[in-house]
Amino acid sequence: MKFLCDSMFGKLSKMLRMAGYDALYAQSYERFGMVETAVAENRVIITGDDRIILVPRLLFFTREKDPLTQLKITREKFNLTAENAFTRCIFCNTVLEKTAKDSVSGIVPEQVYALFFSFTRCPKCGRIFWHGTHWEKMKIKLKEAGF
Repeated sequence: MKFLCDSMFGKLSKMLRMAGYDALYAQSYERFGMVETAVAENRVIITGDDRIILVPRLLFFTREKDPLTQLKITREKFNLTAENAFTRCIFCNTVLEKTAKDSVSGIVPEQVYALFFSFTRCPKCGRIFWHGTHWEKMKIKLKEAGF
């Protein structure tokens, strides 16, 4: 399942990516562009804008303000699972690639390099990820949302 989160749902788009879902963040799309993209790419638009008229299966409307609650109701509505959690870059939505530990030497902090053995890299933006304290906090958020 793929999503397109409008400008009111930037944090939700990151949390959906944490759970492993393809979630675009439409901070600069105009309404027509969002609908056009959603239809062309078979994405569900998540919006708080009740002026968007679209095929109901491609639109999920909520006025919920809390990102964690948004994630929970989105998970419930679409029966989402976290079987592919932490496989997407939370910043640019690209699928992450496993990378050899020696390839991140001198890039990640020395302490991180010494403590961790498994790393992933975003091939688009170049960010490197590992299972540190941020990862633990993200796991807790997903669990709180029912994943």
